[in-house]
Amino acid sequence: MRHTIFTPTFNRITTLPRLYESIKAQTYKNFSWLIIDDGSTDNTQELVQKWIEENVISIQYIYKENGGKHTALQLALECIESKYIEMIDSDDMFTSTAMETFEMAWKNIEMKGLEDQIAQVKMFSMYESGQLVGYGDFLLPQQIDHLDGTWHELVLKHNCHRELVDSTNVSKLKQCINISKYNWKQEYLRFISEFILWSAIGRTYKTRIINNIGRIYYMDGSNSILRGRKETRHYINDMVNNMYFVDENIDYFFYNPLYFIKFIIKYIIAGFIVKESIHSQWKIIRSKKFKVLYIISFFPACMFYFKMKYCDHQFYLG
Repeated sequence: MRHTIFTPTFNRITTLPRLYESIKAQTYKNFSWLIIDDGSTDNTQELVQKWIEENVISIQYIYKENGGKHTALQLALECIESKYIEMIDSDDMFTSTAMETFEMAWKNIEMKGLEDQIAQVKMFSMYESGQLVGYGDFLLPQQIDHLDGTWHELVLKHNCHRELVDSTNVSKLKQCINISKYNWKQEYLRFISEFILWSAIGRTYKTRIINNIGRIYYMDGSNSILRGRKETRHYINDMVNNMYFVDENIDYFFYNPLYFIKFIIKYIIAGFIVKESIHSQWKIIRSKKFKVLYIISFFPACMFYFKMKYCDHQFYLG
């Protein structure tokens, strides 16, 4: 198979059928579907086994103990033999031409000799209502088919904060990311944010954004952008992800200084919320530039923390 659709799942038996139907409806068929079950207790295995027996599409199912989405990706990269991987959550669905559009984009990249430059192809996501997912006003004009750039150019310079569905060159993904190195607070960590993974790719390769819709995003799932009150472990995840992102990408600070300052302030505030010592937060930082900015951002972070705690009576680190 040329492509592998990868879906990590945890107790999503009510939404997986929706994704399955969208995968069956694809106009391009040269793919397999890898489902990694991160410790579900809701009969997901029996449901998937039924689909395997239907034999409509090629499905590989792997069960593992619960360890978080990033550990499922780590296992997936050990198993996948295809050239490209398409990651989609178990509560979303593809548009019917998504895989065909990805394949056509990769063939175009290969034909023009750009494989050494481009590691990812992405498309936009939309809600059931037709509204694009994400914030900001980033759009490609109708007459533009695609836009190429590094993650840092697209996000930090062009302010592309849309939710995108991606197809990634597997060998380049393996080259650029090492999930096992993200081990701070590993016992609490439940995900490594995609902005850490994609920025790691962006330090070496470009991404191509296709001016098309590839995914329907549903708000009834665990990946919902709208969050309610968080538990402590969620703030630990925020703290860890913010730290790793800034530490690894601080050399791009002047692409968008405010973007980094916000991450640093959220890193400090999350530490206050989970009662992480200042010494511990400081010690884990490797970059000297990050440490300087930590000092500069500390007082504003304190002000925001006390405002949220004593005036707003709630914390929000969106």
